[in-house]
Amino acid sequence: FGDALSRSQTGAAPLQRLEMLADGFIEFAIENPGLFELMFLSSQLPIGIRDREAILSVSQPTFAMLEGITRECIAARDLPDIKPETMARDLLAFCVGQAALFISGVMNWSSDEAKQYCRIAFGRYLRLLVTHCKETAAAI
Repeated sequence: FGDALSRSQTGAAPLQRLEMLADGFIEFAIENPGLFELMFLSSQLPIGIRDREAILSVSQPTFAMLEGITRECIAARDLPDIKPETMARDLLAFCVGQAALFISGVMNWSSDEAKQYCRIAFGRYLRLLVTHCKETAAAI
């Protein structure tokens, strides 16, 4: 999972890094649907997995990474100036929801289509946030 997300830590602008993080998140979900479901969609652990710490040791740093990049985007005035934790939670929910659509089979996407559609949807979502940020700043 860390490998899928690590490319978002390299030298791009914060907003681009956020897009790379979303891409890595979706790619991991598509390539590892069972593990993704266990980490992000399961409210109860299957019998035999007694220690949730292993899962939390991955999901919590992932959220911290997302929150850090979100904080950078807010500081760069690329995203609305709201609590980074709140914005990161919303972005994570968007990515989890997109991945869940693929994993569940509801959308009947191929892996390649899922990657493409999720990338387009996340980009559209970010543009809406950026537009909102600019309109809000102009009104102040």
